Amino acid sequence: YVAISNGILSMLCFIVVTLPQLYTSCKERNADEALSAGFLAFWLLGDVCNASGCWLTNQLPIQMWSAGLYLIFDVALITQYVYFRIINRHLRQRAGVYNLNDSLGSSLNHILSGFFLLFIFVSMNTFSNDGNTFT
Repeated sequence: YVAISNGILSMLCFIVVTLPQLYTSCKERNADEALSAGFLAFWLLGDVCNASGCWLTNQLPIQMWSAGLYLIFDVALITQYVYFRIINRHLRQRAGVYNLNDSLGSSLNHILSGFFLLFIFVSMNTFSNDGNTFT
């Protein structure tokens, strides 16, 4: 019962923290300014690692459900970020306001660079010296 109670408490805490962020960003139409692309990318990566770890080690169902919930909220936040990034960029262009750092491509480059560096770091620390077995 303790594991299930802790799992439910974890999900409730996550919902209490995330729903106001989603609501406020949607209401103020500024998710692209309120959150950074790098933050969202690494948050998603952490939750993907958590979910895959739960799946690979056959964890309790409550852990699998919480990992799935975290991924659903990650997708919602990233979708909101990309949507408002495109909409706000379009509105700024119509108003004649241009920003050199306003391209979605530059944000995606930062995200991909971060994933690449993280992949190298994880790869270097995951395999043993012979390169064939996990440590």
